[in-house]
Amino acid sequence: MTIEHTSATVAAALVLAAMSFVQPATAISTDENSLYEQTPATGTSIPRKVVVGGQLPMRKTWQELSDSHRKFMRGHYNNMPNEDEPPYPKAGLISIYQPILKIQNRFTGKGKVEMYVTVESSGKPRSVSVYQSPDPDLTREIASVLMLTEYKPAICNGQPCTMEFPLVLTLTIDP
Repeated sequence: MTIEHTSATVAAALVLAAMSFVQPATAISTDENSLYEQTPATGTSIPRKVVVGGQLPMRKTWQELSDSHRKFMRGHYNNMPNEDEPPYPKAGLISIYQPILKIQNRFTGKGKVEMYVTVESSGKPRSVSVYQSPDPDLTREIASVLMLTEYKPAICNGQPCTMEFPLVLTLTIDP
């Protein structure tokens, strides 16, 4: 199974564009935008990438992102001023993708997953809205990941505010 991220055009990463492909495996991060399997497949000593093509660094917090990464992230929100900030996982995207890698090893469904977690002004997730998912069990598990993740709250006009954090993935099965 592979998770392919789709965005407004088709093939970026977590709505925020963190990945193009995710393959089932337990992964570790060895460069900013990718995850590699911890144990290489039989017959090789080279760990393969299980998350590739990311537009945003996996382990960087909002504060650590470059201005261009922040601009990219703001681009997923309509008319967001430069001084405002969207919600973002406190520990970076890795805090969402690492658990999803573990979950996907148990599912073989394919199709689009589109969920939005409402993040309160305190940074606590309030709810998850599911717009599309290929499997109810997968939906519950990914929604749980989103609800257990700690977030930096959104900033609107200099004040913490409630805003949604999007997750859009396309699950496919590798041959």
